[in-house]
Amino acid sequence: MLQQIIILLAIFISPQVFATDIPSSARAERSIASVEAVLRKGLSGKGLEYGSPIFIRIFKDPGVLEVWIESDNGAFVNFKNYDICTFSGNLGPKLKEGDNQSPEGFYFVNSGRLNPW
Repeated sequence: MLQQIIILLAIFISPQVFATDIPSSARAERSIASVEAVLRKGLSGKGLEYGSPIFIRIFKDPGVLEVWIESDNGAFVNFKNYDICTFSGNLGPKLKEGDNQSPEGFYFVNSGRLNPW
């Protein structure tokens, strides 16, 4: 699941804006190539554009990852939901390093935080 999330992040960040900033690798390029056509078709079917900003929302309970895409009018549209099978720890926030809790909160992922490996 984590690999799919990373692929989604790599795919949805606008290539026109960040093309020189996004780290890449042959593996990342192969992953993008394997899903790009289907992704473009799915986005187009909902009136959304490839490269538009995204918002990812994850709910530990009921175990769902939602992908929202910014539309032409600036509103975010729910593009797709994915079931997640597990998370570490229990419901509730991470309190300290090593407590086995999945972190909760808001995170901004820019090109500098992407890892092509």
